[in-house]
Amino acid sequence: MPTEYSVVIRGPRGDEWKKVIGRSTFPVQFPPVLAHLPGHGQQPAYMLDIPSLTKEEFRCIAEHLMRKFRLKEKEAIQEMRDRGIPIWLAETTLLIHFPPTPGPLK
Repeated sequence: MPTEYSVVIRGPRGDEWKKVIGRSTFPVQFPPVLAHLPGHGQQPAYMLDIPSLTKEEFRCIAEHLMRKFRLKEKEAIQEMRDRGIPIWLAETTLLIHFPPTPGPLK
């Protein structure tokens, strides 16, 4: 059984994430959900696994949202905590991580 899911964000949005926190691969919650994406309405999306972020990554993402959507710090943090961070399914490749096997398969 899979134990962990992550996505690689492709294209311009992947480049944006690399600039914000230095990577474009993130653990996500599974299965995907319908989420509101600014400028795109309701779309299938994976939700970023926020507890997997470091405090520094969380801070960098909050600062990015403040700049991008003209939010105050409190608003950005509240938005992240209340609504999460959707990652548009159409711009991702899903990675499924399986636990290591205890030995050679027989």
